[in-house]
Amino acid sequence: CVAAGNAGSAVIAIDIVPATLDHARRRMEGVPARSFESYVSDCSPIPLPDQTCSIVVAQEVLEHTTNPAAFLAELARVGRAGCRYLISVPSANSECLLKTVAPPEYFQAPNHVHIFSMESLEQLVGDAGLRIVSRHKVGFYWSLWWMFKMAGEAAVPHWEAAWAELQKHPNAALSSEHLDALIPKSDVLVCQK
Repeated sequence: CVAAGNAGSAVIAIDIVPATLDHARRRMEGVPARSFESYVSDCSPIPLPDQTCSIVVAQEVLEHTTNPAAFLAELARVGRAGCRYLISVPSANSECLLKTVAPPEYFQAPNHVHIFSMESLEQLVGDAGLRIVSRHKVGFYWSLWWMFKMAGEAAVPHWEAAWAELQKHPNAALSSEHLDALIPKSDVLVCQK
């Protein structure tokens, strides 16, 4: 919200948790957004008229929804012709890794109730009438960070230090790209209506 507001956009935030929206409203104070609205909703339906948005961001949301296809249809409904979408979900590789250490409630409502392969995500997005512009796998660092956090928080500072050392290597960017492809935290689609 803040990044979009700082770019001068009209921002609409929707979340099922009122406290999350309270936090967003506080963060938006003094941000030069054209406007800011927020709605508490489970997005079935999204409380906006048809063709309201020119950009839709749904980062790490789809895995929480009871009906991903219906949610994506709602995202498509609120987008104008040409609307751009940034949709990300936790990668199946990362989720499988976390299953070894996460408490059972991590994979129960209201948390992660779906795990998507890139192929199943692409199918859902296409079925909603969106065209995929690009695909990305990102966040190897965060995949392991979350694994260490759930396995025992004492390991997190060691992982952070090890990663900082790896980033000093001359081929760090190339290594990070390969590691992101191996165990990404998120699969990301950029789409258009």
